Amino acid sequence: MAVDDAVDVFRKIYKRDHWKGGSGEGSAADATAHYRRVLEAILSSRPIQSVVDVGCGDWQFSCLVDWSNVRYTGIDIVPELISAVALEFGSASIRFVPADARTARLPKADLLICKDVLQHWPNQSIIDFLRRNLRRFGCALLTNDIWSVREHPGVNADVPLGHWRPIDLEAPP
Repeated sequence: MAVDDAVDVFRKIYKRDHWKGGSGEGSAADATAHYRRVLEAILSSRPIQSVVDVGCGDWQFSCLVDWSNVRYTGIDIVPELISAVALEFGSASIRFVPADARTARLPKADLLICKDVLQHWPNQSIIDFLRRNLRRFGCALLTNDIWSVREHPGVNADVPLGHWRPIDLEAPP
């Protein structure tokens, strides 16, 4: 899929509020409390000076994270979203870049984070992304919501870009 087509897929998701509330329910403050505690523990216990956040979205929970001791780069595919987030939250140490992380060369950093993104990518995009990027970062925090297989069958099923399926990051596609 061409980058312009991929941008259009996620632009429509945001414009139509398909995920209910910008980046979705999984990005709400109450839904991310544990994740934020874990992330801040990693940031304070390891020599992390720089972070790349793939699929940073609308930053509704990320603005609650203490980024004061790191250089943060948030990456998302929707240029208008990135512009709005940069205007509201950008600073000398917090920057935002519009890019298709599936294919873009990511900036180097000590920590790669990617929360609730891979569930929206086709399996081959996930495999290619991980092969191309994991070794370039000192640490990686890849997370996804855990869903009941009974309620949501099709774990790791292949999906078109922008669709959703439950994903188990420890299991093969």
